[in-house]
Amino acid sequence: MFASAACALAACAMPAVVSAGEAPFAFRARYDRVHEPGLRDTSLAPRTNEFAFADGCSVGDADFADYLRTSMGVACAPDGPPAVRASVGGVEKGYEVEVDASGVRISAADRRMLHQAYYHLEDLMNLRRAPYLAFGRERRTPIFSPRMIHSGWGFAEFSDGYL
Repeated sequence: MFASAACALAACAMPAVVSAGEAPFAFRARYDRVHEPGLRDTSLAPRTNEFAFADGCSVGDADFADYLRTSMGVACAPDGPPAVRASVGGVEKGYEVEVDASGVRISAADRRMLHQAYYHLEDLMNLRRAPYLAFGRERRTPIFSPRMIHSGWGFAEFSDGYL
């Protein structure tokens, strides 16, 4: 086996932590979970310079709504008052997020950047441990474009000499 293939196999190996009395393969449910439940610290309150997501708000993205419900305990409603207003095509590259007392506005270059903006909001709330975002404007631009590399040796074969 080539050294690079051994490294790839080692990187993919995830140890399965099995609890006493757990049914065989029950760990798969944990691995399939998209958002970590219960990340919210309920003892925290929003500061005067923060927007707070509230139950019944509309966020315009099903994955972000699932994050708010699962991780932050906020139940969104598709027909509720908009907490997030998102648009595609408003910036040349990357995305811009603006947060004020009325909510969050996202302007993204394309759909991929729009999703990156939502992921960034999730990161900010994970760090705060609450569904609150500080007021302000932030512009983020990717520093590289994802690329796909194909091997001339065969499917997923990258020998050390070839690399």
